[in-house]
This record gives sequence, structure tokens and C-alpha cells, in this order.
Amino acid sequence: MRSIFEKINTQHENSFWKKSENSNDLELEKIIYQGKLTELKSSGKLKEKFFSLSSKYLFSAKSENSKPDKQATIRFRTIDPFVEETKNSINYGFQILWNHHTKYFYTNSSHELDNWLDSLAAVGIMTKVEDDYEILKILGSGSYATVYLSRDLCTNKEFAIKAIDKSLIKGKNIYFGMINEIEILRNLDHPNIIKLHRVYESDTHIYLVLDYIKGGNLLSRLHARGPISEKQSKKFMEKLLGLLNYLEERDIVHRDIKLENILLTSDTKISDFKLIDFGFSEILQDKSTAYCGTPGYMAPEILKNIPYGLKVDIFSAGIILYMILSNQAPFCGDSENEMIESNKQGSIVFDSKHFMMISPDSIRVIMEMTNSDPSSRPSAKELLRLRWFTKEKLSQKFKRIHIHEIHSELSNVYRRHANIGYTEDSYGKERNELIDSNLIFFAENYHQRIKF
Repeated sequence: MRSIFEKINTQHENSFWKKSENSNDLELEKIIYQGKLTELKSSGKLKEKFFSLSSKYLFSAKSENSKPDKQATIRFRTIDPFVEETKNSINYGFQILWNHHTKYFYTNSSHELDNWLDSLAAVGIMTKVEDDYEILKILGSGSYATVYLSRDLCTNKEFAIKAIDKSLIKGKNIYFGMINEIEILRNLDHPNIIKLHRVYESDTHIYLVLDYIKGGNLLSRLHARGPISEKQSKKFMEKLLGLLNYLEERDIVHRDIKLENILLTSDTKISDFKLIDFGFSEILQDKSTAYCGTPGYMAPEILKNIPYGLKVDIFSAGIILYMILSNQAPFCGDSENEMIESNKQGSIVFDSKHFMMISPDSIRVIMEMTNSDPSSRPSAKELLRLRWFTKEKLSQKFKRIHIHEIHSELSNVYRRHANIGYTEDSYGKERNELIDSNLIFFAENYHQRIKF
């Protein structure tokens, strides 16, 4: 089998090992696992040495206490375990494929082999997914991948396996999207980000073994139960912004933050969730101009082909907050092109019917997050300092006084129309004018313009 990952390690080394020129290389790397292995040399001789595995390299040293003298690139290398049975013994080990060659290592026991394989699986590409997982059913499918529910044959734990058809990985965008998803997920460790456990490759497919989330996505929850309470929305947004701050600190942009990519781990709380689908994600060294995302959630600067940075994810998160509070999409149109044009202009409409009971503090957060000027759009850390998040009780003054006064005035309007025989249409018109005027009142406190 020729690995699709060969393109990543483009250097065609003549030797598996290269000399460790810097004696501090080992200290600079985060070591995943260490132990003794017996290496099969090119001469056919066996030699036991001490090895240390990091996320990039396998280091070789004469003993546990000595400095490494050699290192080999291990990232995205194919790892294939084996068992050799002879008349007198059973030998356990694994082989590493590199540049159309194979390097063999032996362990002292099957238990030690399992330990090495668990660690190597975090950095390399495994083979024979069917030896480790049983496919139970299809969970969903897309243009080039199918997601299966599977069971770990050793632990009986359930996982989601994303099977990517290698024949459909055509073009650099799909290929590097898959590579980015694997590499970024392997380096992330956050309670609200889906975890990638292993990667397998067969002749026809790439298999990503991921957390299985039973709760469905946030879009389905919204369709089934309607808008989310402001209290729950605040808790959810605190966690989502905490997650985005975690990504910002690592210069990672997701570029497809949307309701469908938020899977719920709880049936009662939307604040228990996992962010999925890092296929558009990237470590941004500089501004990007790549057209990525889902229309309706995309930051205007992407649609305008303006070089952009990490704050495109903030805009998308602001759209989510708008949608979970109102159960409405902010950008509308009679066609997809009209909706995209509305998204491109970034004009957010706060309809009085759906936002009458929403506090001005929460609306300010939405307006800040969806600011069409990315230079004025706050970071995740800055947003978490806003009044909506820092107040102990969520806009109680607004709920007790402002909304109470609106309802009181509405009652007076209704009585006045009933007494003098006005029609229901005339009452409705005055009612809407009253509500809109009050919404405009608090919007103007933020020096923003809202269209109704």
C-alpha cells in the first residue's frame, strides 16, 4: 500500500536515522513514551537500545541516562504491528514505513507492544482498523466521507469513525484540509473540542477515530425546542468564547463555526458541547484570503476577499448567539445569492417580535461580535469582560423595570383602542411602534444603528 501521507514528509532520506546534532533536542520535545526496544539493523543484527517518542520524532540512545545520538521523523509515518511465531517463542513488534522502506522494532512482550502502539497511534498512521473496531451503523455521510458508529473491540467503548474515500481526495484543498484537521486535532486538548484518538489508512480509505457524541447538534435542538433561554445562552457563550480564546492563543482559526458543528453531550444543557469539523481550520502565521466557511455564518471580510485573521470565528459565534436567542437567521433573502449579499454587508436585523424580551446587554454582545469591521471586533477574551458576562444576575433591572413598563403601556394602548372601537390592525400598529421605540431606546445607548 502506498500511503497518501508520503507527500507530507517530502524529504527522501537515504537513511531512517539522522544524527541528533543538538544534545538538547530531547529536552525541547514533549515526550509521549519511553522504553527499551530491540532494533533490527540493516546488517540483520539485533540491538537493544533506549527510545523516546515525541509528537515528531523517535529518539535513540544507548541507555536511559544517556543523551540521544539519533532521531527519526515519525510524524504521519505508517505503523504496522506484527507477531512472529517460531517453534520456541513468540516475538512481538512493529514496523515503521518510510520512503518505500521498512524499519523493524521488537518489544519484550505483548503488553509492552500495546503500550508502544497506544503512544505511536497519537503521531503515526495505523493500519487494519478492522482489527481494533467493529462498525455498527452509519451515522451520516457527506461528499467525500461517511461517519460510522463503531465499538472498540478491547474496551467496548463507542466511537465515531469518519471514513474518507481516498479516491475522492482530489485537489490540494481537500487533501490539506484533511491534513490540517488531523494535525490540529492531535495538538488540541480542550473539554469542548472533539478528540481525535487514532488515524488508520487502508488501500481505499482514511479512518479518523473520534469521540462519539449522542446528543445531536445544536441546530436540531433549536428546531425541536425553539429559542434558548438567555440564562442558558449566556453559559453556552461563555464556554464557546473560552474555547475560541484557547484557539486564538494558538493562532488557530476554525472557519466553520456553525450550529451543525456543535454537538451536544447533554440532553438538558447546551453548555455541554463539543466543537467538531476542523477541516477548514489552519494555523495562521499571517492573514489569509482563503474562501472558507458556510454562508450565513461567514464574516463579511471573507466574502469581500479581504485578508482576514482569527476574528472571523468571533463573527460566526455572534451569529450563533443571535440564532439561539431568537430561533431566527439574521441574514435573509428570496434566493441564496440575496442571503449571501446580506451576509456580505453584515447588516444584522433585530426583529421586535423575537427580541422584545432579550436584554440590551445580550444584544450589545451580538453587535460587538458581528461588527462588520474586524479591527473593531473584540477578541474572545475582551468579549468575556462585557457586562452581560460579568453581571451576577442577568439584566434583572431591565427585566423588572424596562419590560414591565412596556407591558404596562401595552395594556393602556389596548384599553384605549377597545374603548373607542379601533380595529385590531390599528392596535397592532401602535403596539409594534411602542415595542420598536423601546428597542431603539436601548440600542442607541450603545451608539449602534439597528434596522427593524
